[in-house]
Amino acid sequence: MLDPAPHLKAAFATDSRNWVDADLAWSRHLMVYDVTLGGSDLLHARDYRTGDAADQLAAKLRVLGGCGVLFSTGLSDQTALTLSQAGIFPVVLEQRRPISAVLSRLQTLMRRDPPLWMCRVLRYGAPLHDPL
Repeated sequence: MLDPAPHLKAAFATDSRNWVDADLAWSRHLMVYDVTLGGSDLLHARDYRTGDAADQLAAKLRVLGGCGVLFSTGLSDQTALTLSQAGIFPVVLEQRRPISAVLSRLQTLMRRDPPLWMCRVLRYGAPLHDPL
């Protein structure tokens, strides 16, 4: 049985707050949205000053807890592995895109033909509760 109101927590690495236009390690902002079939809501926006990328990356990884997907324009292999191990699907976009367009695409995928990673995050095909 599918969850009648699925929620996907999606994060975006950005320098502009409006576009996916930054590498996660160097991004000035991290935007986290709750995406549903009917819309999306900004849960929080974190700002980071330029400086030591390693320290900021650790802080960003903590903020990503509970997210199902992260969109950025760049990730190191180690960061991608860390995200995957935390259950976060990393997506690296080749070109910058408006966050609103990516949110809209996520909603379309949720309604029509969710990819495997999204099915796993949304627990499609899994029982909603454990059998007795």
